[in-house]
Amino acid sequence: DNEVAIGNNGHLLSVQNSNVYRYNTTTSTNLGLQSLSVFFSGLGVTAGKYDPKVLYDPQANRFILVCLAGYLSGSTHILVGFSNSDSINGTWHLYDLPGNPFSDSLWTDYPMIAVNNNELFITGNLLHANQPWQTGFVETVVWQLNKWDGYAGDSLRTELHSGINTNGRPVRNLCPVEAGALPNASP
Repeated sequence: DNEVAIGNNGHLLSVQNSNVYRYNTTTSTNLGLQSLSVFFSGLGVTAGKYDPKVLYDPQANRFILVCLAGYLSGSTHILVGFSNSDSINGTWHLYDLPGNPFSDSLWTDYPMIAVNNNELFITGNLLHANQPWQTGFVETVVWQLNKWDGYAGDSLRTELHSGINTNGRPVRNLCPVEAGALPNASP
């Protein structure tokens, strides 16, 4: 569970299952290591953090960091951080989305993220508690968030998409895909 993102200013943000590492490639300077728990401590979510994802948004010249917290329906969260600037050591606006969006017995696992001109998309698998991910799968949901709200630190406008099926069966591990030729080209 590791990912890396690098900005135009050479700031590199690397995440690895439970840690966030910052590095300036321009000056070859270590900018710090901290746990996901410390990074998202301002939200007050005490459940264990895992499955981090990170990306650099070239259109906004900002970073986004997403991770999950908790493995049970009553304590599952999707944690989202938007950088306030191109500096990875600057201010981050933090948000907590429900990992159990339907208030049932499910929890969220295996997130994936992508951005376009105006939105951040987060996909996640909803699973039954106390079952392996292979047999506990129920469906994949898609969170659609206004990324500009996040960068500004405003209340997030969100939309949740569910019931995504093919041939009458739920799609597993739905992957959001960014435009390849031109960053953020798709609406």
